[in-house]
Amino acid sequence: MRRLLSAMLFLLAAGYVGINIVGLPPLLVAENLVLATVYASLGAATLLRYGKTALLATTLIAAFNAGRVSRSVWSPTTGFGPLAAEHAPLLLYLIAVAALAAALLLREK
Repeated sequence: MRRLLSAMLFLLAAGYVGINIVGLPPLLVAENLVLATVYASLGAATLLRYGKTALLATTLIAAFNAGRVSRSVWSPTTGFGPLAAEHAPLLLYLIAVAALAAALLLREK
């Protein structure tokens, strides 16, 4: 399960780097590169079995990021956002990463 989580984190990092080719604003590119670095580092830490610290960090960061992305999908005042279709897969993926990391964290002794 740790290998799966690590692979998911590396794929997430690659996605955050790759999306920048569509011509995003510079600040969003910078944010994406920071997130890619964080997720790649967490993927390496998980693969190297850094234990509860890496799993807790992964759970918290992925859940927080999912919350930020959810604003692009749904707003309580306006409903579905104009970029909802583009962000929904990322939201589901982040939720899966956070859930898997949390499950592994709860299994740790």
